[in-house]
Amino acid sequence: MSDIKEDRRVTRTKRDLKEAFFSLLKEKKDVKKISIIEITNRANYNRSTFYVHYQAKEELIDEIVNEAITGFLRTFEKQFTGVTSFNPKVLSSNAVKIFKYIEEHSQMFGLLFRSNSFLYFELQFRSALETIYDDLFLYEEDYFKDINKGLYIRGHVSLLIGLISYWIEHDFSFSADYMADQLLKTVNIIPSDVKISRGNK
Repeated sequence: MSDIKEDRRVTRTKRDLKEAFFSLLKEKKDVKKISIIEITNRANYNRSTFYVHYQAKEELIDEIVNEAITGFLRTFEKQFTGVTSFNPKVLSSNAVKIFKYIEEHSQMFGLLFRSNSFLYFELQFRSALETIYDDLFLYEEDYFKDINKGLYIRGHVSLLIGLISYWIEHDFSFSADYMADQLLKTVNIIPSDVKISRGNK
């Protein structure tokens, strides 16, 4: 029982430190301008408490980034649990869950995508998604006869990240259901004829 209480205490303390960090990042915009003493003061802990859990500020940041990516990937993979195949042209209700996860963690993803201090986050996020696409999905052998699989995966992952980024830039003004529907339509609807703007002379 004491171990459970200790685990809960650790979880609560780490959560408070992360929330304090995000609160400061929202104000200062730059990770370099945030000190450990500011984080602990905002979280109402002393400096020594921080070092019980993290050796440096960078370790706290790495944990935040890893949790964001791992949580999203877990939600992404869960929609295919128990599924042997699926039609990418049909929207599964589970597909909405990946956008709901982003929505539920909007503060975290908003700051990670928007802050110049986290330029590497999007690269790690993209790399992790590409690995999932490559490992999780099996295609018919002749599907990539005329298509480069690496380029195909990069394109689809870039589309998903682009939609998430656009959603964040517009302050989550669309619902998760709408975003999932737009993902499906963007992937599957290709105009057969596109006119050129008259402004292009």
